[in-house]
Amino acid sequence: MIPFEYRCPPHKKRDLMKDFEPELGAFTSYLLSIPSEKIDRVLKGYGERAIDLTVWEAQMRSDGLAAWVNDWVVEDHLAQVRIGSNSKEWMKDEEYDPTMSTLYGSYALYCQQTNRSAKSPQNFSAELLELTNRTLDWRTEKGRVKMAGTSVRIIKGLRLRTPGDDNLTVEEFLEQDRRGDVIPRRGDSPSDNPGDNEGDNQGDNLKTPQNKEGDKGDIIPPRRDNLTQIKKEEKINLSSPEKNKPISTNMEAVKNNLSARTVSKQINWQSYPDNSNIQIKK
Repeated sequence: MIPFEYRCPPHKKRDLMKDFEPELGAFTSYLLSIPSEKIDRVLKGYGERAIDLTVWEAQMRSDGLAAWVNDWVVEDHLAQVRIGSNSKEWMKDEEYDPTMSTLYGSYALYCQQTNRSAKSPQNFSAELLELTNRTLDWRTEKGRVKMAGTSVRIIKGLRLRTPGDDNLTVEEFLEQDRRGDVIPRRGDSPSDNPGDNEGDNQGDNLKTPQNKEGDKGDIIPPRRDNLTQIKKEEKINLSSPEKNKPISTNMEAVKNNLSARTVSKQINWQSYPDNSNIQIKK
């Protein structure tokens, strides 16, 4: 069930029956196409069922049994309470004692105080088990034990709430769940799960491996200051005489070659213009 808290203004209200009338044929055809097995599973409540706050609040308003479970019953895997069948077990002028009461006697008193109609004893236990197991996902079951030599019917997995009980009600639990608060279940604590503690301890004992040059099989990337030192060494090598020597020798050879090819024309004025010699300076 999804809560719809928005209230439509009167001037925006429409006749939905008239608006959806053209779609009724297609909608009916879709409903008829749903497999009957799926409809049976939904109607009988097979599979996982998740209840939310809105559904539970609606059920408490319409069902006194759900309201009684919310206010006066607590889930307890180790507890067991007699079912009972006496609707007058506790009168209004008597002091109610949840540690001595039966389930049906407590339920009947709650219905009297809230002006609700109580269910019959014949249907009480079956509907209580259905509510706690299938709706609330508690682990409750019916059983029989001997008390004072007499066999009595009991329900295991729940107990009646006492005045000093600080356990959350179902409604309070669902409210915190809606807000996203972390709500540990009864018995859950960090020490209850040894696997978690073991993983935490291992994580705390992990240390950063040391960066040693002698480690075998480890490829250690050079640090930033090492890269700077390498660049400086390369510059020094480039300016060394060994590197410069072949460069200067080649430059001199090129210069001499260009000088040898320099051509200067000298005119012999004694034989000019009949004879002229062109000499090449070496």
